Amino acid sequence: MPSTKEFLCNVIEKINYSLLFARTDESKANYKYGSGSFGEAIITFRPMMGEYLIYCDGTYFGGVYDNRFMIKPTDENERFCLEKDFPYDGAKPMYLVKDLNNPALLAEMVFTTVQSLKNAGAKSKKQKNSTYLPQ
Repeated sequence: MPSTKEFLCNVIEKINYSLLFARTDESKANYKYGSGSFGEAIITFRPMMGEYLIYCDGTYFGGVYDNRFMIKPTDENERFCLEKDFPYDGAKPMYLVKDLNNPALLAEMVFTTVQSLKNAGAKSKKQKNSTYLPQ
């Protein structure tokens, strides 16, 4: 069994490959979000208490927990019918991604998750910025 760091490197490599695949696959050419195209996304990670959090253009969308790649659940990524599991004791459940060898599916899962998280973040910022004026 690979170490957590080796597994993380494998996951990052697969995600980057899937994003490159999405950029070069003409059927995926319509994937756009934010200021850049989907294929130009920057995947980064940060160690956190022995595990790794994974970000796409600064948005936390998943991580590697005990050699398992998991993504945050959203309404939009329910359609992938992924199994829910807990990344660690006391955590909220996340979706377990088992198929890392299908670049088109992996790219779509990452894109859908990141897009829905960014949209949810934009909505919550609007609500926070609204001012209540009593009458």
